[in-house]
Amino acid sequence: MQQNTPKRTLSPANSNQQEHSLKRLQTTSHASITEPERTTIVLKQKPKNKKRAKRKNKADKNPLSISEQSLEFSIKELIGAETYESLLDEDTSKPSPWKESGWGNMENGNEIEAEISAMSSFGDGIAISPQKNWALVVPFCVPGDVVKSRIYRHNLTHSLGDLISVLKPGDSRKDALIRCKYFGKCSGCQYQMIDYQTQLDLKRIAVQKAFEHFSGLEKSSIPVVEETLQSPKEYEYRTKLTPHFELPRQLKNAKAVPVPEDPTKEYHGGPSGLAIGLAEKGRRRVIDIEECPLGTKTINEKLSSERARVQRTIHTFKRGATLLLRESLVPIDPEASADVPTDDDSRICVTDHKTIVREKVLDKNFEQNAGSFFQNNPSILGPFMRYMMDELIPSKNDEQHRNEEEQYLVDAYCGSGLFSISLAQLFTKTIGIELSSDSIRYAKRNATLNNITNAEFIGGEAEAIFKVTFFVLLIDHFSQQKDKKSDMSLNWITQDLKFPADQTTIIIDPPRKGCNKEFLDQLLSFRPKRIIYISCNVNTQAQDIKYIKDHYRLIRIRGLDFFPQTYHCESVALLDVLQ
Repeated sequence: MQQNTPKRTLSPANSNQQEHSLKRLQTTSHASITEPERTTIVLKQKPKNKKRAKRKNKADKNPLSISEQSLEFSIKELIGAETYESLLDEDTSKPSPWKESGWGNMENGNEIEAEISAMSSFGDGIAISPQKNWALVVPFCVPGDVVKSRIYRHNLTHSLGDLISVLKPGDSRKDALIRCKYFGKCSGCQYQMIDYQTQLDLKRIAVQKAFEHFSGLEKSSIPVVEETLQSPKEYEYRTKLTPHFELPRQLKNAKAVPVPEDPTKEYHGGPSGLAIGLAEKGRRRVIDIEECPLGTKTINEKLSSERARVQRTIHTFKRGATLLLRESLVPIDPEASADVPTDDDSRICVTDHKTIVREKVLDKNFEQNAGSFFQNNPSILGPFMRYMMDELIPSKNDEQHRNEEEQYLVDAYCGSGLFSISLAQLFTKTIGIELSSDSIRYAKRNATLNNITNAEFIGGEAEAIFKVTFFVLLIDHFSQQKDKKSDMSLNWITQDLKFPADQTTIIIDPPRKGCNKEFLDQLLSFRPKRIIYISCNVNTQAQDIKYIKDHYRLIRIRGLDFFPQTYHCESVALLDVLQ
């Protein structure tokens, strides 16, 4: 696969000194960390001279990101712990590991040939040097590929390179599967050259590695990671795209370009240098993209007309912008109830963040603002909900759980109520907590649309649900409703909302950074019987589970393929309290 990547300039290193630089350094001691205990790799920069070392000591130093840590674990496994540790040696009198790697001193510029040995959890290929003492990270590769790569950066333990071409494809490379002409340059996809079953296997392995590296659990205590839940759609699944553009300098004073006769079609006579699309892999610039095969047909049709609109009106922009393309079913009339038939076939695309959009999951309708968060691949939400109902939540029909008392559900980070409403039928009462007042408003609206009467939604930090025993916060909320002549009795308020911990399931679906220490501490204090932890970042999920592992047993783990053709893998973990 030929890659037409612009050439980057590699900064020359001084002789007899380490050529490598690390973007961010880990210097914070564990004693000073205020967040939940995290697994970290400590990498110290090798100072080139005393003055530079002094400056670096004074500079702000941040811990490695979770993705950088994950890559470091992969490299350490490939080259061996002893060799890896030697790369961290601060003895600057030693020869550069790059020069000792067997790849040469780059006499022919910064291009080398290498064979890919493994893949990182983030979709990049990793090659090991002939002397097995150095690693090269190259995107859009599979194990077995022999590639030509252009090096553009040396880090402390590895180099980064662009893929110029594949000289010899590996067994798992299938370029005939590629459906996007921008693949290999656009940062959106990594796996289009890999068959779908292999993609699912790679994501299962990524989940397994995350728990081995970050959960603090012995391998024997980590359950076998289940097969990745596959998406019904491998392409044309995204119902949201956010293409963007930067305003070229030469267009700041540009005049309006002619309006085409048919404004719904792509206007190809747009200003030179205007790119409307997505980010280029490894660079801070935008690729001009006319269509995205991951987007639905409705999304791509709207992308075409939005591109034409921007090209026609580019002179009115003072700077670049991000566009919103959000597919939706036709919204339901605000006065309608669940008994009113809905049109579930007509799809529209909206571009205003405040427009109401609707999606259907199994037999439930969900509405929210177009700019708010909702899963971008609704095709997998039905199978995921069925998996949760059938596999993760005990059924009263199950002999093992037949004698259990009433069950309660607390949905932290509930958004517009996807889990609270979809699972309400399995619980006596459900409570959703969400910081966004708009999301709470739509969650209540969605409960009404779906005739759900046992779900309540409260605005506030997720951490607040554990502030005091028996959810006094919730009682206060309903007391306020009582003051407003709510039809609920005070007895119902004070008695039934005392959710006993041993009868409560909590669903956690936090942002990518995971849960904070306050939330986890209060979770441990309350000790709910069961935790269902859903995550869009399996590494931070594993770190959070490390924090609670002495109090909860990890029962099940499964990856969820919400984003086929990419390395992204969501995950769900089931934990039961230790008695």
